[in-house]
Amino acid sequence: MGEGIHNFAWVAAFILLIIGLTLMTVLLYLHRQSHRLKSVLMGLYQLNEAVHQDVLQFIDQAWPFLSQAKFTGLNGHVDWFGEQIPIRHGLAVSPSQQAYPLKLVQQGIEVHLSAQMGRLRGEDQLMAQLVWQQFSALLSLDVNYKISQFLLSQKRLERYQLFVQHDIKNIAQFITLLADQLEQAQTDGEKLATYHQLQSIMPTISRRATQTIQQMTQPSRDKQTKKLIDVRPTLEKIAKSYDVSIHISGQAKLWGYQWAFEQVFQRLFENFQHHAPQAVVDVVISDNHQIQLSAPADAQESISAARMFEPFWTTSESGMGLGLYLARETLKTMGGELHFDHQHQQNTFVVQFAQDNHDE
Repeated sequence: MGEGIHNFAWVAAFILLIIGLTLMTVLLYLHRQSHRLKSVLMGLYQLNEAVHQDVLQFIDQAWPFLSQAKFTGLNGHVDWFGEQIPIRHGLAVSPSQQAYPLKLVQQGIEVHLSAQMGRLRGEDQLMAQLVWQQFSALLSLDVNYKISQFLLSQKRLERYQLFVQHDIKNIAQFITLLADQLEQAQTDGEKLATYHQLQSIMPTISRRATQTIQQMTQPSRDKQTKKLIDVRPTLEKIAKSYDVSIHISGQAKLWGYQWAFEQVFQRLFENFQHHAPQAVVDVVISDNHQIQLSAPADAQESISAARMFEPFWTTSESGMGLGLYLARETLKTMGGELHFDHQHQQNTFVVQFAQDNHDE
């Protein structure tokens, strides 16, 4: 009897030991999982801070953290103000794997992503879901942050318009004051003094008036008829006005709106003026309604096409980051397209006009 109780005690002690070891193993596993989850979530947050909530950089650099959560792939694309950017990390999409889709659509920005993982269970699946939720939430905040910057910049433009209107008022006041002075000048001495005053002030007023008129006036497309544009001399004239050296080949005539054509190339040559002032821009006029402008790659900063056309994004201290964006938008109203390409140590802008702009 005593021996049976002794054996039972040993068995009970062994079972308790197994249970204790199992609990310790589970607790250790959960602790490690919790630590890994915390590390990944904190890593995503710190990455987002490091890239200053930049949507493209966050997506591009977040994959190592997603892979730690046992995701096997991240695929999709981002439409970034007219530029489509493919996203490919890890394995390609497979119907045998579980997919976590993400779609974000805002003004000028569309994010279409899908993360894949194997058949996870339990804590691994829960961790992956939490990491994906964190990634999605941060990315959504970044997209909204970018749009808020865009809208804020539009408000700044409205304020800028007020300054232009203020300039108009100043010019009008100057004209009124000038008329009064001319009426009051009776003697030859008074007339001579008024003349010298005009001689010193008029160049400044003239420049301000010219700039203000250029900023505030834009011909209405509805009120202006199309005309035949002689491409080569028009481009030579625009390049000269921006002091940009060009080598031009080919010639063509396009049927379209003169103001729109000139605005597109004014903004392109202005970009070369800011970023490649010493370069000779190679201009090729093709027969297929296409015009290419190229400069050596080392003469311009290395910027992706997505950044090129992102509104209010610029590396120039004097620029507003709107020129190329507005050039593309102007071309769209004409049914045309504007693309940026980098090949063979050349940075190239490709201007494609609609096929209804017939050569003649």
